[in-house]
Amino acid sequence: MSGNKLVKQSPFQELKVLEKRSSDAKQEDIPKTAASASPGDVVRAQRRLAEATGSKTATKGRSRHAPIEAFYDSERRLYLIRNSGERWLAYTTEQFKPRLRSMGFRSTVEKGEMVAPADRVLLWLQDNRDVRYAGPLAGRSSGFYGESGARFLVTEDCQFIEPSKGEWPVLGTILQNLFVSSEPEHGSRQWHTLLTWLKGTVQALRAGMFKEAQALAVAGPVRSGKSLFQRLLTPLLGGRECKPFGFMTGKTPFNAELFEAEHLALEDEHMSRKLSDRLQLGAAIKGVVANESHSCHRKYCTPITLRPFWRLTITLNDEPEALLVLPPLDDHVADKILLLRASRSPLPMCTTTHDDRAKLWQTLMAEVPAFLYYLLNEYETPVELTDPRYVVAGFHHPELAAALHMLSPAAALLNLIDTLTPWFTEREWEGTAESLRSELMTETRTRDDARRLLEWPQACGNYLATLARKQPERVQQHRTSTARNWIIRAPSNDAVTDD
Repeated sequence: MSGNKLVKQSPFQELKVLEKRSSDAKQEDIPKTAASASPGDVVRAQRRLAEATGSKTATKGRSRHAPIEAFYDSERRLYLIRNSGERWLAYTTEQFKPRLRSMGFRSTVEKGEMVAPADRVLLWLQDNRDVRYAGPLAGRSSGFYGESGARFLVTEDCQFIEPSKGEWPVLGTILQNLFVSSEPEHGSRQWHTLLTWLKGTVQALRAGMFKEAQALAVAGPVRSGKSLFQRLLTPLLGGRECKPFGFMTGKTPFNAELFEAEHLALEDEHMSRKLSDRLQLGAAIKGVVANESHSCHRKYCTPITLRPFWRLTITLNDEPEALLVLPPLDDHVADKILLLRASRSPLPMCTTTHDDRAKLWQTLMAEVPAFLYYLLNEYETPVELTDPRYVVAGFHHPELAAALHMLSPAAALLNLIDTLTPWFTEREWEGTAESLRSELMTETRTRDDARRLLEWPQACGNYLATLARKQPERVQQHRTSTARNWIIRAPSNDAVTDD
């Protein structure tokens, strides 16, 4: 029997010659009958047969060596293996078996076997290489991960562009025209806010680190190039983009496609101006910006918690009504959004025809490596823009922020208060948010608007808090021993008359 001793091989090689070894073990290692050998001989021979056939019923424990480099998606009941192009593909059992046969794993059961070699591979993968999620994952390199009890397989890498020292005149002109040239007062701050946000994001993404960054909102006139700018961000952020509108606005509970892209891009043409929808969008923005872990919900699958790397951008027109697609910039959301204003200038290249636009895009993509080199190796963040939490200190363009405030629910509440209280004699009102809400919703002149504005009970208090921060000369909190009161003062100009 010493002449038939099995030579130690790699697990892959062992299963490649599994059939021959199984036959050798059956013919030479196992005694013909239990009576002709001791019980110990029988047990040892059974173990040798188990090694040769991969059986788990005759041995304790499980081998952790992979017979092939593959995984089993337990949620979708699919097997995953790389093809000849090194891309991960998913197969049903029937689709996967021909691949196993091509690797030398027989799919038929021979005499003395309970399970065919190909089926043993399937069982091994189910027991040892099961994952609950398999697919691209934003910000993650391809490979197997086990985090917080979740086992998952990342099947694609980010497509990083290699930085290269050089010039980027066309890209630089477009960015300068968008954010600097027409902004003598705020252009420098916008420029450094943008570059610092980009640098911190690109550095964190390439290092595989989670770093919080605000959503980047850009408001500007029609045909200013803001959509082109948003498109340009995608290759800088790994080359993958997704439209999160449906999930972030509650139109669908499924969000698996968001986990496959680093860049989440919102545009204003489909966004709602209803206050309830804006508040829901604000809560979704807060979740994307502030939370590291998110629930991935695919159709027909159990949700799984994963940690994607996301950056959210929003482009919108700068007319007052168009700004209303943004959530109110209250204390809960204001620090989660950067708000830049874009200006319209002629593009540095002709864009009349489709071929012209394609040539512009090719030129910009050719300049991206040089821009990345500048961003990562030469640009220095101003000290005053560093932030302990985010990649850059917060910024809202003052004129956009003022316009948003004038259109905000808090400003609408103050208008209702001025309608309710004309300030003829009393120049100051004091009371709780609940009593103010009750008065506004019962007074004929304010009732209809107040019911729409203050439909949820805490709204009045929240809007008063925003007014106290934005317009402290008019609204101030006054705590007493028994209540949380608010003091509301008349406007500093002439008394408002009651038309």
